[in-house]
Amino acid sequence: MKQHNENKGKSHVLLISGVEAKDHSSITKMLDEGISSFLITPIAILPNRKEDYTIYLSNLESKYKLSTCETYYFEEIQALYPELEHKNVFLEHDYVYSLSNYFLTVCSLAVARTEAIESNNLWIPWTEQELQCITSSVSDYIQALNNLAMIGTSEGHDISINFPILKLNTDGLYMKSQPITLSDDKAVILFSGGLDCTVAAYIMRKLGKDISLYNVQYGQSNRNQEKYAVEKIVSELNVSQHTPYEQISLSCMKQIGGSALLNDGIELRKDNSKSEYVPFRNTNLLNIGIIYALKHNIKYIVTGGHHDDTLSPDNRLPYFECFQHVLNLQYCSKEIEMYPVLLYLGGKSELIYIGEHLKVNFKNCWSCHNFVEQEHVGEDCQACGKCGNCSTRYHAFKRVGLEDPIHYAQIPYVREKWHGWVEGSEHLLEKLAIAYPQ
Repeated sequence: MKQHNENKGKSHVLLISGVEAKDHSSITKMLDEGISSFLITPIAILPNRKEDYTIYLSNLESKYKLSTCETYYFEEIQALYPELEHKNVFLEHDYVYSLSNYFLTVCSLAVARTEAIESNNLWIPWTEQELQCITSSVSDYIQALNNLAMIGTSEGHDISINFPILKLNTDGLYMKSQPITLSDDKAVILFSGGLDCTVAAYIMRKLGKDISLYNVQYGQSNRNQEKYAVEKIVSELNVSQHTPYEQISLSCMKQIGGSALLNDGIELRKDNSKSEYVPFRNTNLLNIGIIYALKHNIKYIVTGGHHDDTLSPDNRLPYFECFQHVLNLQYCSKEIEMYPVLLYLGGKSELIYIGEHLKVNFKNCWSCHNFVEQEHVGEDCQACGKCGNCSTRYHAFKRVGLEDPIHYAQIPYVREKWHGWVEGSEHLLEKLAIAYPQ
């Protein structure tokens, strides 16, 4: 864990709990450690809107001369937890944070904002008593959270998650999260309508799992054509077997910012491809999937991450292993299993090879990351041919001797490096009844 004293000249993000004793003690602790009040960036992440929140935050800013509190509302969480519509988080803090995976969801959004403003320190005013309601091993859990923040954020950006009042004794009716028994024959796929997650869905069905799909709308620039693609693919999957599908919004991620993918006005090209990365995106999208899985008795959470996606740190096996460790430490999610199935196979070309054998309709899969006006959405929509995703997809088809069935506004630039088949992938191919290519 990094020492926050090394970063006194940078902003320190403080996640507001809404519990007066905890927030005041945390700020006092930070000030005592030599952190100037104007360097403390308070943020509140809330599932609904109430006047009480504004009054409380204003008083906190005024008393300690803090920067204006950044408030992020993720009211869409009410789709999964309807009871949150009327709960006052500040007054019913203990109940709200006893909801399965709620603490990790809020914590992850806070990490995203910390990364987006290039801060290295996130302060969370939770006590050991409270964390004991989430995990049986508080110290291991804190270390696991720090490891996840370290490996799941952009390279060279080290974030330390600090718990300043861990040993503070507070009054509260702390409710321990309960473990949930999950069905081994069910899988839910984080689904964008792209080629990768579509192949993942077909693979899981071929492996005998009852699949569900969930799509998160977070203000991504390709959302219009993506929605069209999702509808077409879900319709095709429903032909052979009913496929539950749910769309959930996480609109606060656009406000959290930190990515060109969240700005419709920025054209994504080869020379600015790194700006496509969305801070801590997969962790936040997967947290929604975890809650969905727990609500629907689903054991496996599947993503479309593969080895030719080298831009995002949260699309690699070490990241998923870190995330799995966090889930194993939480009472509520011990039985959840992250299953990044494509990472056990290879890169983009390998997925196309598999998808072709599983009869995936690639024409309905949308990969381009650039913005598409609503009037251009549809079957004949043209991919930009300029972004990294277009380059990878177009030339991956060429590598397996196929023509990409979608249209491009221009021929994408050539991608130089490819991963190839993962060692041992032939065993999974055998389960899929697909011959390993010679």
